[in-house]
Amino acid sequence: MPLPNLDLAKGDLPPWVNQAVAIARPAVAAMTAAIPALGAFAVGTVALFSRERGMAMAEVSTAFLSKIPDAGWAAISAITIGYTVAKTVEARSSAKAPDGRPSVESPTPEVQP
Repeated sequence: MPLPNLDLAKGDLPPWVNQAVAIARPAVAAMTAAIPALGAFAVGTVALFSRERGMAMAEVSTAFLSKIPDAGWAAISAITIGYTVAKTVEARSSAKAPDGRPSVESPTPEVQP
């Protein structure tokens, strides 16, 4: 079955796209923020039991991180900071999702006047 032609400029999207983005967006932001912390925790835990293995893991991790280009770090930072700022502004202003419905990410349902 071929995909339908969609005009994204008119907002012509299947209904599931909004829900998929609402689920994926916070997951991506959380993962970009959590991966470095989880990696450091893993190295520290191994180092508790074997200093040599912990040091080896730290060296490999440092080598890996040093190979990530500046554009990669900029993308990770932009995703994390942008999402955090957007959700903070939305929470403080009670902004609605772009399609006018309450945000599916809101922790509490919004009351319609």
